[in-house]
Amino acid sequence: MELKSTLDPTNKLLRSWNPTGDPCTGSFEGVACNEHRKVANISLQGKGLSGTLSPAIAELKCLSGLYLHYNSLSGEIPRELTNLAELSDLYLNHNKLTGEIPSSLSNSLTLTRLDLGFNSLSGGIPMGVAQITQLELLDVRNNSLSGIVPSGIYSPVSFYLVLPI
Repeated sequence: MELKSTLDPTNKLLRSWNPTGDPCTGSFEGVACNEHRKVANISLQGKGLSGTLSPAIAELKCLSGLYLHYNSLSGEIPRELTNLAELSDLYLNHNKLTGEIPSSLSNSLTLTRLDLGFNSLSGGIPMGVAQITQLELLDVRNNSLSGIVPSGIYSPVSFYLVLPI
């Protein structure tokens, strides 16, 4: 419920997330569970969310997909995302996220798709991202990134970067 309160601080969009309910019954909008009745996916793209992404997301230990693109989320990307050992898809593109890409994301060795494009992120791409061997997609277009692109990131990754002119 802490995640709900930060994603939807006005409590207008995630009303189905009931504190006495069970997210694995299908009653929580955008939540899917695995066969062990653990939250595996959160798909809330384009829902008009205007809050932040809470570090409490790390409590969802079986989360493999987080799809929060096309919202108006602000604030920084929580470093705690790296505690999600099964996270493969992270779509936070088309929001209003700020700050740097957490260097700890380099420890997320299960990531296959990382889309952070169209935000207001600054700093550089962490060098360790090139070490994520499962990575198939890295999109960091339309941010305010600077610095060098880590070597080894190009192949076989579909890599999208738009540098400022």
